[in-house]
Amino acid sequence: MASDYSEKKGGLVNEIKEYADIRLDEFKFKATRSLSSILSRALTAFLVTGLLLILLVLLSIAMLQWLNGVFGAPFGTLIVCGVIAVLLLVIFSLRKVLFHGLFVKMAFEDIGIHNDEELENALVDVEKRKVRSENKFNNRYRKVQSFLNPVSSVSSFIGSKGFMGGLYLATTLIGKLLGKKKRK
Repeated sequence: MASDYSEKKGGLVNEIKEYADIRLDEFKFKATRSLSSILSRALTAFLVTGLLLILLVLLSIAMLQWLNGVFGAPFGTLIVCGVIAVLLLVIFSLRKVLFHGLFVKMAFEDIGIHNDEELENALVDVEKRKVRSENKFNNRYRKVQSFLNPVSSVSSFIGSKGFMGGLYLATTLIGKLLGKKKRK
C-alpha cells in the first residue's frame, strides 16, 4: 500500500513537471512569435521611413533648384523651407493619431487590442485583478499572522529574551525542582 502511494506521488510529480515544461515552452513560443512580429513591423517601418526621407530630400533639392531658377536664389530656398515646416507642423500635430495608435496596434494586436480605448480598458481590468490578488494575499497573510501570534505571545510570556530564554528558564526551574526533591 505504501508503494502505491509513492508511485501515485511520483506520477503526480512527473505530471506536474511535464505540465510546467509544456506551459514554459508555450510561453517561449508565443513570446518569440510576438517579439518577431513586432520587430519585423518596426524594421519595415524604419526602412520605409528612411526611404521616404531620402525621397523627400531629393524632391526638396529638385524643388529648391527649380524655384531658385524661377524666383531667384533666396526666395526658392525660403519657399522650400516653408513647405517642409508646414509638413513638420502637420506631422507633429497628428503624431498621436499617426504613430501612437500604430504602435499600440503593432504590439497588442495578437491579444485583441486594436486601439487606445481597448488598451485603457485592458489596463483598468489588470489593475482591478491586481487589487483583488493583493487583497487575497493580505487576507491570507493576516490569517497566518493571527495563527502565529499566540505562539509568539507564549514565547514572550515564558521569558523576556524570547523563546530560547524562556526554554532555558523553564529547564533550569524544572532542574531545581527535581534537584530539591532528590535531596529530601
